[in-house]
Amino acid sequence: MQSAQIEQSHWTYLRMQQNLKYILLIIYNMVVVAYSNHNLTRYGAESILLDHLLDGYNKYTRPIYDHREPVEVKVGLYIKSLISMDDVTQTLSIMGWLDVSWKDEFLTWQPELHDNVTSLLLPAEIVWVCQFAPSTCTRLLFYNYSPTT
Repeated sequence: MQSAQIEQSHWTYLRMQQNLKYILLIIYNMVVVAYSNHNLTRYGAESILLDHLLDGYNKYTRPIYDHREPVEVKVGLYIKSLISMDDVTQTLSIMGWLDVSWKDEFLTWQPELHDNVTSLLLPAEIVWVCQFAPSTCTRLLFYNYSPTT
């Protein structure tokens, strides 16, 4: 009789242990799902925002709602060094970079609605880019340059 009781309590213990494992697994899954839904990673928030912004975006149209208005483009020239100056031929060679900026009205959002994402880095191939060329330059060389601070 005592051995049957021990065997029954052993099986009861094994069932409780197995049930506890299932309960812990369920709790773990609930925590993971709740955490991932509540705390969206910045990459996830940026990806969702990008999908939202580019849905129906046309990079071939000017980025302004009122087609009668111009796009205000700001251009800054940052001179790094003077390479040469020839007063006889009236030429000047400099090294530097152009900073070109504008507001794309189709790529604006409210950060508080998008996990406080305030900026996105987008490749030029997927958005409207201002096309211009300085008219008084005899030669303009562009290098892939990113100023560092």
